[in-house]
Amino acid sequence: MRRHATPLLAALAIPFLAATVAHAQTTAQHTVTVTIPTVLRLQVGGTTSGDSRSVDFTIDGTNVTPDALTVKVFANSSWTLTVMDGGGDGPELAYQVLSAPTGATTAQGWGTPSQNAVVATGRGPTGGWDDLELGFRVADPNAAALLTGEHTRTLTFTLTRP
Repeated sequence: MRRHATPLLAALAIPFLAATVAHAQTTAQHTVTVTIPTVLRLQVGGTTSGDSRSVDFTIDGTNVTPDALTVKVFANSSWTLTVMDGGGDGPELAYQVLSAPTGATTAQGWGTPSQNAVVATGRGPTGGWDDLELGFRVADPNAAALLTGEHTRTLTFTLTRP
């Protein structure tokens, strides 16, 4: 009896093993889509915000405080930094890019932020925090000289994707 059981077990096991091997060799294809969100972070004067930050300036005659700011940009894509005049009782301010990260395109000379003025544009991800140094002055020193006392002006910096 023992002799007949071995061929019977083998006869039952072979189809089971063949099915298992056939199933194991089946390949499945899957498509995985990953969406990486845009990351834009702005740091102005040491304060980090999302993508926009307002800064108040004090104007006394032709003296502007602060007269320079470090603006830091963190982005995982191309980016554009703009500045807009938010108003105030002081004279209009002018800005100039004093230094910018390698590869960034910047505004040349002194500009006024009366509209959404483009300060700088980056062509790709920053790979960390990129620094821009900006200088500020009164746009029209003759008009500022006529004012007495301290006045204020607000500028708003905004970081966007082009």
